Amino acid sequence: MAIKKNEETYEAEFVWAASAFAYRLNDGYVRFVEPDPDNPNKQKELNRNIIRGILNPNKFHPKGTSTVGRQKVESIWKLTKIDYKNGRECRDFVKGLCMRAIACNLNEFEQSAYRISCLDEIRSKDYQAIGLIASMPQYVARATKRESVESIVSEHYGKISERSEIEGKILTVNYSNNYNCYFVTMVTEKDNVLFFSYKNNIDNGAQVKIKGTVKAHKDNGRTQLNRVQILEGWSHENV
Repeated sequence: MAIKKNEETYEAEFVWAASAFAYRLNDGYVRFVEPDPDNPNKQKELNRNIIRGILNPNKFHPKGTSTVGRQKVESIWKLTKIDYKNGRECRDFVKGLCMRAIACNLNEFEQSAYRISCLDEIRSKDYQAIGLIASMPQYVARATKRESVESIVSEHYGKISERSEIEGKILTVNYSNNYNCYFVTMVTEKDNVLFFSYKNNIDNGAQVKIKGTVKAHKDNGRTQLNRVQILEGWSHENV
């Protein structure tokens, strides 16, 4: 594809490092405008805008500042060796999808991610590529957690319709816009993998004691719960 007028190109490693930096700075992936919990009067920068601010600080800059009258501006966001390391690892993980690509079972999102991970240069006006790379650290983090959960050899917990108190560790928490709730996976000390929906957020890694009813026994020894209450541990409703 031809390079557009006034368009620049950047080494892919630099863009992926910028993505890793944005993910580290925001402590996650910010796609839409949201307040900064450490400063309620200030909004977090979107990850993709942080990347674009690093690539071209003359055009993209933090909210509340101005580039008027400045001919050359250095980015206030400085990449470190760890950002380059994390960026390379993230890109390599996505490139690893090629093994699945050969089997032709990648979804559309993964196909796009794989294609972009193979690029040696990223064009400054390829907003789709920059936006996708911005989301990759979160994608890789979630995929790694899924692999960790899937590696656990689990047996079914309890009997159907049985209600009991259960202690364990939260492994994954994912919010669903469609259902307006969080889907939670946890594991007990005996490696029983349980999953359920919950109205409030819960910290990943939290040790909790819950009360729930066994709804179903699923494949691979997974157990689905419903009517879950958190008795001990941490969730936003307990703050």
